[in-house]
Amino acid sequence: MDCHSSTMFYTSSEAGLATNGATWVASRFGSISTTLGTLNIGTTVTYPQFVVTPDNLLQFVYRTGVSGNGATQLSEYNGGVWSNVGSWASGSGTYTSTNGVTSSARNLYIHGFTYRFNRLHVTGTWREQVGGVSCSSGGLTNHDTTYFYSDDKGRTWHNSAGASVGTSGSNPMNVNTAGIIVDPLNADHGLMNQESQTVDSSGQIHTIISYVPGRFTQCVTNYEADRIAHGFAFHLYRSSNGTFTKFEIPFPINAVGRSQIVLDSADNAYVVLPFVRIVTASKSSGWTDWTLVYDGAAAGLNAFGEVTVDRARLISGVLSVLYQVRSTGTTPSAILWEKKIRYTNTLFRDKSIPAFEPQNTSFPISDMTQTQRYTTANPYEAQFGYSRAVRRGPFIFVSGTTSVDPTTGVVQHPGSAHEQALKIFYEIIRAIEALGGTRQDVMRIRMFVTADEDTNDVGRALKENFGDVGPAATMIVGAEFVRAEMKVEIEADAVVLWYELQYIKDLLSTLTSFRPNLNVVTRDKYYGDDCKVQTK
Repeated sequence: MDCHSSTMFYTSSEAGLATNGATWVASRFGSISTTLGTLNIGTTVTYPQFVVTPDNLLQFVYRTGVSGNGATQLSEYNGGVWSNVGSWASGSGTYTSTNGVTSSARNLYIHGFTYRFNRLHVTGTWREQVGGVSCSSGGLTNHDTTYFYSDDKGRTWHNSAGASVGTSGSNPMNVNTAGIIVDPLNADHGLMNQESQTVDSSGQIHTIISYVPGRFTQCVTNYEADRIAHGFAFHLYRSSNGTFTKFEIPFPINAVGRSQIVLDSADNAYVVLPFVRIVTASKSSGWTDWTLVYDGAAAGLNAFGEVTVDRARLISGVLSVLYQVRSTGTTPSAILWEKKIRYTNTLFRDKSIPAFEPQNTSFPISDMTQTQRYTTANPYEAQFGYSRAVRRGPFIFVSGTTSVDPTTGVVQHPGSAHEQALKIFYEIIRAIEALGGTRQDVMRIRMFVTADEDTNDVGRALKENFGDVGPAATMIVGAEFVRAEMKVEIEADAVVLWYELQYIKDLLSTLTSFRPNLNVVTRDKYYGDDCKVQTK
């Protein structure tokens, strides 16, 4: 359970309970303990979270100590046993604020602990123990945004420039560690902690930070009132050369609380502001064309403050948001999980508002013979004369795809079949979307793998991308590819369901012109649910 400078309570279920459909009852769980198995992590635990590594190990990230004086810790579950990796960010070191006050204790608040392509990314902010580092006792002592990464599951750490900056357990990072501050900000602006982050398809970090900009005040005297009146969220992201860019999202947060950032398969950004207000920005604009696409306050959701996003469901193209309804007095209010927003690139599908057609997916029946082709910069396409994907009518066929980067021609992730498969599925989905389809339209997948020991990793990538779709699938082992680094090749077929629905509707409309006693009742929704025919 969640805790804040308090005792943690832990239990685990019988094997397979999360996926086998069995009822969750107490008898299927073990006894509740205050340790991780046999690992004692102490009695002052804050912001605990479980994280799954790319090779399917379970990690536990948490803080020991208290706010303003604590250490960020990492434990790992492997072979049925929890073990301690160690502290990777400590409260040691000395911080001197712009007003000259010095603090010698603090803690790191993290915006996330995110794996992508075998790299672990962390952004965060420091909170000082000494209140005097802020210009006012009514402010927050949070300051600066940090970034570091690990390529060995949190054992050793590097700053954005690639320099080694810490080792978990023996040499944790602290406030004086060189090169980890990527956006400097003193403790006078009500900077929020524990916001959100994500990683794009090229492995670059994106995070949301929020504070009161200096144009309103250089000294926040009441962080709650000032954040509500003048707080804004900022999109901070890393480029491939290691530099960071910050852009102010031009919509006030109107709240004390936090915002959540996610990216779609084309790396367009979606930020869920407090009260379920959703803003988007396209990658093609450099994430500068921020637009409000959904206003939960105007829609009457009556949401209380910040929200939680189901990040595990994002891979299926659905943004699910959990929020609490406002309440008065001492009676607890309801917690709802009802906004299910389907997104493809910059297109939202909110099932609570009237349906509309997805872009580029409506073709007249007269175009059944039309052929569309999608190509990339992949060098093999030009060399051998084929397209990455072809569409004819409602049918989309995606060529065998490997993890070759379309822009560089380099095989990505040569040592990991799982990462190669994830990269391939990303390229397949992008090709289908370019031809007007969606991930949910995929009907058949064929996977070719070089070695038997890689089958589980490739199968896991299939489930992570299409487990909720359930396409027909074949996996063949023993394949050989044009380059030795390639471990897997995948091809896919899709049928655009919206096209089929439109075709049937048009056909039925034609029939009614010849059969006046034929009544047609249709109900349209995205991914097109049904057409009903009633005859007299």
